[in-house]
Amino acid sequence: MTENEINKTIAIHCGWTFREDTYGKQRLMCPAGHKCPPYDGDGFEAQYCETPNYCHDLNAINEAEMTLSDQQKRSFIRLLHHSTGDMVQADWQLLHSSAFERAQTFVKVIKG
Repeated sequence: MTENEINKTIAIHCGWTFREDTYGKQRLMCPAGHKCPPYDGDGFEAQYCETPNYCHDLNAINEAEMTLSDQQKRSFIRLLHHSTGDMVQADWQLLHSSAFERAQTFVKVIKG
């Protein structure tokens, strides 16, 4: 998957939805409670803004990780542990995995 596909998949899981604006362009609508500046000129009451960059922003992927169920969290840890390699350094690597590694693993978990 490309980074854009990963970001879109995670955003949808986190409550972002697609909606067509008045120009026929598909846009992601902010989930409830997300702080977005008002989008002007499209006729919708919904707010639009850039989706978080889960592949490069540790804070964004951390927020997404909070949406996982307990079972998904266990799968996430297991998959991330295996993706980081060396078993001797596993705990260190798990704690210091990149946002991109975490985002890839997140998508694997939510897709089952």
